[in-house]
Order: sequence, then structure tokens, then C-alpha cells
Amino acid sequence: MGNSNATPSIFGWQFQLNAALVVMLENIKDVEAARVEGATEDIEVTLTSGNKIYSQVKAVSEEYNYSRVKEKLEAALRTLDNAAKQPDCEQLIYITNTANPFGNIRTISSFSQHTHRTFDELPSQCQNYVNKIITSKKLQNIDTSKLSVHIIPFFTDNPLEKYKTVRSVVERFLYNISRRITGISDELIEIWHEEFLENAATFDQDVTIKRETLVWPIIVLQSQLYPDEDLLDEYDTSDVEAVMVGYKEFINNKVERFDFSVKVLNDYMSFHSTECSKKKTRNFIDTQWVNYSEDFSESNIPVELSELLTKIVISKIIRNRYLIDDVRRGAGIEL
Repeated sequence: MGNSNATPSIFGWQFQLNAALVVMLENIKDVEAARVEGATEDIEVTLTSGNKIYSQVKAVSEEYNYSRVKEKLEAALRTLDNAAKQPDCEQLIYITNTANPFGNIRTISSFSQHTHRTFDELPSQCQNYVNKIITSKKLQNIDTSKLSVHIIPFFTDNPLEKYKTVRSVVERFLYNISRRITGISDELIEIWHEEFLENAATFDQDVTIKRETLVWPIIVLQSQLYPDEDLLDEYDTSDVEAVMVGYKEFINNKVERFDFSVKVLNDYMSFHSTECSKKKTRNFIDTQWVNYSEDFSESNIPVELSELLTKIVISKIIRNRYLIDDVRRGAGIEL
């Protein structure tokens, strides 16, 4: 089977990575994992059902140049026809950034903003044009009931304007997860860009971005790595700060690990104590930290710092348990 992926320009790469992020976030509760530059399509999103969303991405670098939009649409439909042969195909999406994806001035108003249109929701002229391409090019596999067109505006060299739609999608996603989450969208987008770029550059097609991997950095960014001081008041404040600065990346990685956070929170919820919440938390940290020592044993951490570092991570996870639960529920992640 032929691979439909081409080597895109830097602009095309930028658009493809952002398109992957948008598709994943807009389907987050049904997503298992995503792959940029998949075996069959530009973006392949695996759903929890086992089926996939196949997306073909075509970027137009000049906002008002419509000279090649029909050519791009035709090329996209040809590759989507190939994806449609896959038995796990649930959706086929053509994603572009132009407001005139069909090269028809009369239909621009239907695509002038961030737009999602199924085949049945397309203007009749556009439906007819798609059917004409399917017939003339003998595309025998496309089921138009699975086909949709997504427009993600993405133009200009001004980042504020260029990423406006992507930022809006991210902010809406965060707002729907929790009102507690504020002021992290730009930094989160940068992290996600790196994740998707690394994924696209990995030749192994089985390497994907898991849903948990995508959403867990939210916890780290929102909490800013500062545990409640009174939970660790047996330590000198300067020692705590030094460890948090020196091992910031390690703490990030631990808190981002979904399996480790869930393990700590499950243990905490099962921990029997007649004390109030704060005293229970302190008691749990003081008596149970040693149970997680194996999780820190392969990290080349000096013995004298192991206990403090473990307690910092545990404290951070427990302090953010409500936020963690919000993120988990908002992303549809089951314990």
C-alpha cells in the first residue's frame, strides 16, 4: 500500500502539527492515541473503540491565493480513498486552512471561520464537486457519510493571529475540564508542539501520543511545582527549594506519569485516618513515602535526597488531587 505522506514545507509542518492537536482535543473523550505522519495518512487518531479517524492535511501558504485549492482537494480525496479501504476507518477528514477549499467564490462564506462540515452539511455545489471528483477519478472506496471538511484558519507571520484558532480550541478544552485551570494555554501549546513534532519525526509508525501523555502536563503547569510548605515543615525551607529547583525536570516527569499519580491517589484514598484532611495528608506522606522508593531507585538520586524528593512529589500529587480528577474526567480517562 502506498504511503500518501509528502515532505511538507516548514509552514505545512506547522499547520499539520496544529491540525493534529485540534483533531485530538476535539475528540479527546473518544481518543486512545494519535500519530502524526501515520502509515496511511497525515494524521491518524485511534479511538477507544479501536477504529480510526484518518485526516489528510493540505496547507495554503498565501491566504488569498486560490489557484491550487482544487488541485489540493483532489489530491486529498485520492489519499483519503486509500485510507477508506482500511477496515478500521470511522471518519475521513480533509483539513485545510483556506476559506475557499472548493475554489468557488460563492461558497467562501461557508468556510470563512473555524469550520467543521460533514458531507451532508456542505453547500450543494461543494457536494456535487466532491461527487464529480469521486466519479472522474474512480475513487471507489470513499463513503461520503464518513467524510467531513475542517477549516482551521492559519495565516500571517504574527503568532497571535496565526495561532488564534488553535489557542481558542485549547482554551475551550481547558475551560471545559476545570475552572481551576488558567493562564497556561500558550506554554501548553509549546509543549504539545514538541510532542507532536517528536512523534512525526519518529520512523516507527507504532509510536503514538497517548491521551494520558497529552493531558497530564496540564497538572504540572497549573500547580507550578510548589507543594504545601506546612506538609514538609520538618525540612529546612532552603533545602526544599534547592531540591525543587535542582530536580525540577524529574519532579515534572513523575507528576506527569498518569500511572504513578493514580497509584499515589488510590493509596491515599485507602489510607485510614481519623485525622482531618491536612493531618491525614501529613501522616500519609510521613509514613507511606517509603512504599514508593522503588519508583525512585533508578534515577541516580543521592540517598540523602531520596526521602525529601519522594515526599515533594507525593505532596504535589495529593495537593492537586482535585485538579487531577478534573483533568482525568474531562479527558474521559478511566482509573
